[in-house]
Amino acid sequence: ADCTDGGDGSAAAGGIPRLAVGERTRVWCAARASGSAADAGKKSDHGGMYWPARIKSVAQGGSVLVEYDDGVNEQVHHDAVVPYAQLIAHGQEKFTLRPGEFCEVHNGSASSPRECVARVEKTNEKAGEYTVRYLFLAATAGTCAPATGKASFSAVRRARVDSSNGW
Repeated sequence: ADCTDGGDGSAAAGGIPRLAVGERTRVWCAARASGSAADAGKKSDHGGMYWPARIKSVAQGGSVLVEYDDGVNEQVHHDAVVPYAQLIAHGQEKFTLRPGEFCEVHNGSASSPRECVARVEKTNEKAGEYTVRYLFLAATAGTCAPATGKASFSAVRRARVDSSNGW
């Protein structure tokens, strides 16, 4: 994992949030566009993914050292760090997602797990899968064009906004 972007750059209400060393967390990794598109991949664009990690240290000024589940260590901005707590596990939604809803799709990897933000395009209840549009994945190498793919019901959950407008 390498997410040095730092999220959307907005400060949390009241300054830097309290982050505890050892805390399980998710780190937002914004999509990267080819070229010099400075605004590409901000959370407000819904393009990017979460990488599971653990906080190793918190520095003055908002820098956080995290260790991702794949063993990589990285300094990230505190805005990119969100609680790991999940309201609903992947595949445990009570109601089927509908076209147009935003979701998080787990990649199913044990060695490099991540949750990609996507939008549901179609629902196929008979096959138990969604057609989703990943809002950050490149259809071809070096681009930031959206890509469409299939995702099993068991790998998907709704994207949710918390009380601080984070997600």
